[in-house]
Amino acid sequence: MRALDQALLSALMAIGDGRSNMGHWRQVVVGAVVALSVAGGTSAAAAAEEKVDRSTGAKAGQVAAAVEGSDAPTAATFVPVPDMGLAHRRSDGGINLFRMSVSALTEDFGVPTLVRSLPSKSGFSYDRAKVVAGDFGNLTAADDGSADHVIWQAASDGGIKVYAVGGGSDTAPRLVRTLPRTAGWSWTDSRPVAGDLNGDGWDDLVVVHASRNGSIVWALLSNGTGFNAPQRWGTVSGTFASTRTYVADVDGDFNEDVLTTAPGTSGVAFTTSVLLTKLDGTGAAGSTAGATFTTAGGWSLANSRQLAGDLTGDGLVDLVTVHRSSTGGMLVWVSANCSQAEGDVCFAAPVRRQTLSSWSFANSRQYIADVDGDFIDDLVTIHRSGNGGLFVWGHLSDGTTLTTPHQIAALPASAGWNWSLSREDVANTWGDIAP
Repeated sequence: MRALDQALLSALMAIGDGRSNMGHWRQVVVGAVVALSVAGGTSAAAAAEEKVDRSTGAKAGQVAAAVEGSDAPTAATFVPVPDMGLAHRRSDGGINLFRMSVSALTEDFGVPTLVRSLPSKSGFSYDRAKVVAGDFGNLTAADDGSADHVIWQAASDGGIKVYAVGGGSDTAPRLVRTLPRTAGWSWTDSRPVAGDLNGDGWDDLVVVHASRNGSIVWALLSNGTGFNAPQRWGTVSGTFASTRTYVADVDGDFNEDVLTTAPGTSGVAFTTSVLLTKLDGTGAAGSTAGATFTTAGGWSLANSRQLAGDLTGDGLVDLVTVHRSSTGGMLVWVSANCSQAEGDVCFAAPVRRQTLSSWSFANSRQYIADVDGDFIDDLVTIHRSGNGGLFVWGHLSDGTTLTTPHQIAALPASAGWNWSLSREDVANTWGDIAP
């Protein structure tokens, strides 16, 4: 953990450098305050005995409000407490939904909890569902600030039924939208992800849908208790089947943007472009190039995964590439964000941050989460165990390096876990620590 004076100096430099966005100030200062108030100035991860209260419904907007306009930001005690949502296939073909905290600041760190069991006879099918975790609002009166789940379920007509399962004691699935095939919706040709497009602190449902020319991006914006009707957000290039989509705030304006990685041509392995969100959060401002990876550099789309998160700790989202090594293991690369203003997209050349030769790229999946509460994102890996279960690992970032992965959880096959019959997603939830 960086010392308080170092963090404050960085924050003051960010304010004085003429940049229009305040993301760096907000994250560094609040992170520094939390470092002392939670961890005694040593390590936030060492403060697991400090109970984090999720029930406040703390959001990113509240963190900004707690810091900006105040000469004494010591009241800013909201911290990121990410949850992992796990969808596991039931023996009857239905879905078991689990939640597991991947924040070391919580008492239930690394402990999976069954949220809801959805048998196939109730109409849910693991093989015909896509499950997204997020903080979509207070979906029920019993919301406790933990991860919500959205189930993107295939309907009998080939369209989609959208169900929401709130975090808290009320886990009854609620049908919040029906998107019929007759209106052009196709479960097979759609892919949902979560992200806060309009900066209100609640995650929205972002859907990429195949079309005749590229793909259309739709937004189902959260209204705090549910979702508004789908809004056409923009378009992205590349065919639906060959592109990857994820959501993050690239330009630091507090509105998340849509990133698309697509295969390239003429020696280009893949490119990442960004569909920027307008400053007022009402739609997309247009697509712009982000980063190019060439085959001459050894890059391969098939042998890589793309993520986005602030692994450098400067308050700006970086591009993270997990690549298969020559041994079948993993190489972790970070392309640092070099954007200079709102609306600007810039990524530096990738730098290798970690080599895990004995690991398996093919038998792993990666996610971004702030595991230790220091406001610097970390890498989380789900790895297949020898008996077919799951290991959950955290690779902590201090801004410049990734530490040797430490085990967050072991989910054995003997307890019914199966790496091949589960999928995961990470929800960026928040909590507060009592003064």
